[in-house]
This record gives sequence, C-alpha cells and structure tokens, in this order.
Amino acid sequence: MPEKHKQVAPHLRSLQKLSSFIEEKRLGRVDSREWKEEWADRWVAYADLVAFAARAIRSDVVVLNNIVRFDRACQIVAAEFPRVRLHRFSDATFAIANTFSEAIGFSIALSHSCLALNYEYLQHGNKPFFIHLIVPRITIAWGRVLLLPETPAHEAKFSGIDPKNVIAGSAIVRAFHLEKNSAGGLVTLNKDGIDELRNLTIRGHRGRTTNGLERWIKNLSDNSALKSGRVFGFRGSALDVPWLLVQPIQNEAGSLWAALPSDADFAVSAYLDVWDKSIREFYSPQNFDAPLDVVKHCQAGIRHAVQCYSISHGRTKPSYESLSDILTKITPRAPRATASGSL
Repeated sequence: MPEKHKQVAPHLRSLQKLSSFIEEKRLGRVDSREWKEEWADRWVAYADLVAFAARAIRSDVVVLNNIVRFDRACQIVAAEFPRVRLHRFSDATFAIANTFSEAIGFSIALSHSCLALNYEYLQHGNKPFFIHLIVPRITIAWGRVLLLPETPAHEAKFSGIDPKNVIAGSAIVRAFHLEKNSAGGLVTLNKDGIDELRNLTIRGHRGRTTNGLERWIKNLSDNSALKSGRVFGFRGSALDVPWLLVQPIQNEAGSLWAALPSDADFAVSAYLDVWDKSIREFYSPQNFDAPLDVVKHCQAGIRHAVQCYSISHGRTKPSYESLSDILTKITPRAPRATASGSL
C-alpha cells in the first residue's frame, strides 16, 4: 500500500505564503527592549566529553555507552543542585548558576560522578578501554546569559520559541573559548573564577589534604609564587582546580571541603587508572588513525593527578614524579583493572 499523502501546512506550499504567515504571526519581529528582564549576569560551567566525535563515528555501541552514562552523571549532580539550570546537548552540558559556589560545586560533583562511573566500569567491564570511559573537560566563566522562563507566558515575544533550545550570552562564549586553554579531566577557571576562588575557605578534617589545599589557595594571592610557576595548576591566564582533593559534594557557600587523605589518594589512583587506559589505547593498532591532539588530554590529566598528589603530600612546588612511585606510595589505592579483549 502506498503511504498516504501527508497534509502540508498551507503556509509551506510557497515562499509567498510562508512570508505572509511569518508577517501575520509577527515571527520576524524582535524588540530588544522587551527582553531586558531575560538577561542576567551568571556563572556558566561548560562540560563536554573528551574524544566523543571520533567515537561517534567509530561505533554506535560506544556512543550509547558514553552518552547514557554521561547523562546519568549529569542527573546525579543536578538532583543536588536544583537552582542550577541545565542545557544538555549530546556530549555537552551547560550549567547556569547564580553564584560561583554553585558553579564550582556542580563542576566538582560532575567530575567526581564521571570518575565514579569510570571506576565502576573498570571493575566490572570486560573491555576496560578508554573509549568506554567518560572524561569531561569543564570550564567556568562569568558573564551575561539569556534566561528564558522554562514555561513562557503567553506573550507575543515568546511565540514560536522553545526555551530549552535558546541559550546565549557572553558567559557561554567565554566558557566555550576557555576550553581551548583546558584539556581532559580538568576543571578550569579564568581570571574571574580565580578571583572568586581566592576568597573561599578550606574546611575539612585536619590533615595533609586540608593543609595542602590551604597552602595552595593561599599561594593564589602570592604574585611572586604565581609568576615563578610555583603554584600547582596555575597557567598564566587559567587555573586548574584540584578537584581530586575535595569532597564530591560542595554545597556550602564560601567554603571548599577537603577530602579525607585516604579518599584523596583513592581518587588520584582511580584517575591515573583512567589515563592509563588512554595510553594503552593510543598504542593499539585499533587506534592507529587517532588524531594526535587527543594525546594532550592524557598528558594534562596525568600532570594534574601528579600535582594533586603533590599538594596533598606536602610538596611545595610543581616537579616531575614517577607515576609508578606515586601509585606505590598511595595506600589504599584503587585496584588496577587488567586490559583484555579487543577494542
């Protein structure tokens, strides 16, 4: 049986009719004076998955694994931050927050949630390869954001608009551009975020992790330390937050809660295990045509883990340390999954 002819809307039968329809419904009119209340200054956290584009071409199974688990990580965190507004698209998430504490808290929680999902997968998955792991790169910026009500009033200016699809403003652009100065697994701030971070108080169990974070955050106000490269994670115009050393949930304004030393060591070890899988994959024949720029994510991730270890173990300036030495010293440490199977 031939498919029944679908009824076409009259205004789509010709360009003239379509133009008349737009004129009648006033869909081409936008008066900026009517939209002033929809603009606001906000913090935006932008997260997207490392190497997702290449994976999308490679395998439907891999894409499904990545995108579903990443969305679950976002929903785990969103439940704890009801005031943070999410815009999700494929492998990307924009989180719009009223305060810096909410933006940094959301970013830290999302990083931990993805790491926890990766750790669980490496313990139980039969193919412990990097393509199955979800590693977000998160950047945070401040600026203007266009915020439409989730349920728009019956006003002419909202006619023909789906508020879930409308996201714009300088904060969005700044967070997106900051991504060029970041890499896999990092939570990166620009100057606005660094200024806010300096004002946070480190709290938590009195021990080497809390002490290390207190020294680190104090050094953010030491210009000589910043200029000489002695501050972990500081890279001129950007700063990488040592999220491995803090508790997954940060919901107290003005404070940053340090993790217990054993939890911090566990996080560093689990994080290094993730990047170990990236190294293995890069050497595999199944990944012979991988773009070289993906390797920068692995290098940035490993350096970040080493620097987090250094902060929490009394080091006072960045320096090279052997990964095997670090993993030997960390007790308890995340069990190492054995690579098997095929990519």
